[in-house]
Amino acid sequence: MYRVKLYKGIGLLELVIAVAIIVIALLSFAQAAVVFLRGAILSEEPQAASYLAQEGIEAVRSLRDQSWTTNITPLINGTQYYLSTSSSGWLITTTNPGPIQGKFTRSIVLEEVRRDSGGKSDILLSGGSVDPNTRKLTVTIQWIDQQGVARTYSVPTYITNFTNN
Repeated sequence: MYRVKLYKGIGLLELVIAVAIIVIALLSFAQAAVVFLRGAILSEEPQAASYLAQEGIEAVRSLRDQSWTTNITPLINGTQYYLSTSSSGWLITTTNPGPIQGKFTRSIVLEEVRRDSGGKSDILLSGGSVDPNTRKLTVTIQWIDQQGVARTYSVPTYITNFTNN
């Protein structure tokens, strides 16, 4: 009879251990789900910033295609500009039109491009001569993430007056 009681106690102990293991496993899965969801939410903002930067590049290209002389040439190198829309299309202004999607600020800066004078037409950081038909465009997206940290995403590229308009 003593042995029967011993086996009953061991079965109960095994049940408690099994329940504890299951509870720990479920809590671990729940914690992992929270971490993955938080990561997915935080990755949305940089992706949205990337799309907004690409849209900014395309907007400037559209303005370039309309008229380099009217839309690009008058812009001062190194000055921060903003893109906004109107019924007639994209506009470049010095006034911030406000946040995009209630969170993001998009700005653009144009800079002169210098090329070598040796006939290769390589872009130089200094020296050479200014190419009036090429500008360096940097689109910058700024926002405050969900944790209150200021974030910045910038994309530099070059635009050219290939249609001579």
